Amino acid sequence: MELGTKIRRIRKEKLLTLKDVAHMTNLTESLLSQIENNKAQPSITSLMAISKALNTPIAYFFDQDDNQVHSPVLRSSERPVVHTKSGITYYLLSQNVEEVQIEMLYAEYEKGASTEVLHTHTGYECGIVLEGKLEVRLNEDRYILNRGDSITIPSSQPHDVINIYDGVSTAIWVNNPPTF
Repeated sequence: MELGTKIRRIRKEKLLTLKDVAHMTNLTESLLSQIENNKAQPSITSLMAISKALNTPIAYFFDQDDNQVHSPVLRSSERPVVHTKSGITYYLLSQNVEEVQIEMLYAEYEKGASTEVLHTHTGYECGIVLEGKLEVRLNEDRYILNRGDSITIPSSQPHDVINIYDGVSTAIWVNNPPTF
């Protein structure tokens, strides 16, 4: 099932209108309608706002077979994925994130891609750059991470991630509790 279709289904199950969700997310009804009709891809910031408004973990929105028998092994060919309009692709590496409360993501950042705005959520996150170069802003501080560098931050502080490499950067992020 496509991302927008999942969002619309949850919104309707919760008896919310587009206007309700627009008010809760500070997104326009028009944009939400385009997302729900799979005519627009949300940014990661917008997806986080929608997830919060619908009280639904972002992991639910990843492409996945809802009828799949859960195994402790997640095959690379079955990995749930989310593409953001800001040029980041997230691959979910962990199973049963709601149950185990650990989320591991493989992220590919196109040249210049970013999470777009300083954002906050509960918990902590840790990331390691596998390839390329990322800038992590935490409050007013900026940290440059090269291949092999890692960072652990309190997610409750405003932060974002920007690919400052002249190509694709890749990283693994671990969130507790799950953000997606």
